[in-house]
Amino acid sequence: MRKKFWEEQRLFIHSALRRYRDVGMLFPCSYRTAEKAISLLPIEKMKKIIEVGSGTGRLTITIQKRMAPKAELFCIEKNPEFCGYLAKTFRNSNAVVINESVENILRLHPDVVFPLADCVVLSLPAAMVSDDLRLSWLEFAQTALNQNGYCLIHQFLPVLRKYINDTDWVKRNHKLIMGMPPFFFEVYQKITPS
Repeated sequence: MRKKFWEEQRLFIHSALRRYRDVGMLFPCSYRTAEKAISLLPIEKMKKIIEVGSGTGRLTITIQKRMAPKAELFCIEKNPEFCGYLAKTFRNSNAVVINESVENILRLHPDVVFPLADCVVLSLPAAMVSDDLRLSWLEFAQTALNQNGYCLIHQFLPVLRKYINDTDWVKRNHKLIMGMPPFFFEVYQKITPS
C-alpha cells in the first residue's frame, strides 16, 4: 500500500511540475478530504456519475466505495499519465476511464452523457483558465445532468460561483476544508426551469 502511495505522489508531482496549468495543484487531496467532499452527496442512490478531472483518483476511490454495485462511473481525464494510472487502478471495476478534455466529450463520446447522469463532479483548475472555459465546464454539467441531478465543484478559490446561474442551479451544500491550499467544495442541484 505504501509503495502505491509513493507511486501516486511521484506521478502527481511530476505531472504538476510539467503541466501545472492543467493539473492546478502540486499534490492530490488527501483521502480524508475526499471522504469529506463525497459525504456531501447521496452517492449511494445514484445510478450514473461523471467525474471530470479525476487526477490520480482520490475522489474516484471514495465514490467507488460508496456507490451502488450496479452504478456507472465515468472518469474523464485529459492527462494521459493520469489516465494510465487510473486504468490500472480501476481495471477490475465498473469505472470507465476516458482520456479526453471535457470540452470534447459531447462531440466524441456522447454515450458518456446519454442517458443523463445523476451527478457530475468537477475537479478542474478553474482559477487558471479563461472565462469561456469555465462557462463551458458548467454548460457540460448542465447538459450531462438529469433533472434534479447534483454537481459537486472542487476548487481552491471559489471562482466558479459567480458563473452559476440561479435560475438553473440551487446550492445545496458546501464545505471549506482547511489545508495547504484550502479546498472549497460546493454542491449544486440542477432545477427544472419554470
